[in-house]
Amino acid sequence: EFVEKQKAAILASKMTPIQRMGLIRNMRALAENGNASVIELIEFISLFKKETHYLVLSEIWGAMLRTMHIFGKDESIYKLLENLYKEMFSNMWQYISYESTKRAEMMRSSVVLSAGYKLGYKPIVDEALAKFQDPNSIIPPHMRASVYRTVVKYGDEKTKAKLWKILEKETLHEEKLRIMASFAAVVKARDLIDVLGYYNSDKVKKQDTPLLMARLLNETSNPEIVWNYIEHHWGELLENYGKGGHLLSRILSSLAAIRDEGTMKHMKGFFKKYPAAGTRMTLAQVYEKIEGSILYYKSDARKLEVYLRNLPKE
Repeated sequence: EFVEKQKAAILASKMTPIQRMGLIRNMRALAENGNASVIELIEFISLFKKETHYLVLSEIWGAMLRTMHIFGKDESIYKLLENLYKEMFSNMWQYISYESTKRAEMMRSSVVLSAGYKLGYKPIVDEALAKFQDPNSIIPPHMRASVYRTVVKYGDEKTKAKLWKILEKETLHEEKLRIMASFAAVVKARDLIDVLGYYNSDKVKKQDTPLLMARLLNETSNPEIVWNYIEHHWGELLENYGKGGHLLSRILSSLAAIRDEGTMKHMKGFFKKYPAAGTRMTLAQVYEKIEGSILYYKSDARKLEVYLRNLPKE
């Protein structure tokens, strides 16, 4: 059995980071193509609890995020996965450092912080908020995106107001973008609509809007709300970005984050009626990805929920 052989090799730790990374990527592909179940994928990832290399950690975290996105549209599964992954990461939380200057350690800290923010792991969230509030602490560039997202998702009003002040004073375009992109971490539907309005306002450079909307689609747990906004502002988006170039495709390709059948049917009808030049291929790929997500969810969601509910408590 392929998986058994892999397990033996991992546990004997006779592999390079690139090989371990490749294994996880393969296993993830097998699960998404229906050749392995999501449960097998999760059990496979759990063999890497002692992992320390940032490339492999990044691959593990990518696989975890994907399962949370696909199956997390069911709130009870989302919570169960979140708890399981916090537990799975328990050996890795220690590897976060805001001071480290070695590249590999910096990259690793960045992955761990990103997981801590997304999973709501309290010690990491609290540390990030404290660093942000402390006037004497310098947050290194590779940690900023996740710290800002942590502020948006978990910070109180005062902390958020401080982030706005930084944005208003900031002159570096790259840093401005980083802060604006962190608004993708909002949770409430109402806030999501406000963020979309902001991204589409004259406070944001026209060429940045598609990038920010794409990031929002990839980050939010409500991609369907973003689609509604795009549909209602389609004329305007076409006018701004429909003259060719990659910007419109940037937004459209991120619609692959959609996870439900009703929305996809609606999208297909909409784009038939209001097509944009040069987007046919992009949309075909998007539909294919959404169909894959829907199938993946349908085939494994119930089994996954039963599996997660019956896991022995640590």
